[in-house]
Amino acid sequence: MTKKNDNLNKGARIYVESALSAASHPIRREILKILKKDPQSTLDLEKETNENRYNLYHHLDVLEKSGLIRIDKKKSEGKLKFYKMNY
Repeated sequence: MTKKNDNLNKGARIYVESALSAASHPIRREILKILKKDPQSTLDLEKETNENRYNLYHHLDVLEKSGLIRIDKKKSEGKLKFYKMNY
């Protein structure tokens, strides 16, 4: 029984560590604050963060891989992606 709980706790620890690591960067924290209000397009995020496109996509990728954000498929169209909080 303890071994099963340890495995569950390990998974939770890995998720929390990944999320904390992803959210520790100032730009990523700013992105999370913006997305907490409403889903935003990459163009909107680029304007609001004053971050160049290359760096912005890097930060969005880190946040998406950590499970904190996801692409809003209902709003996204063509190459324009919208992101939202993953909760």
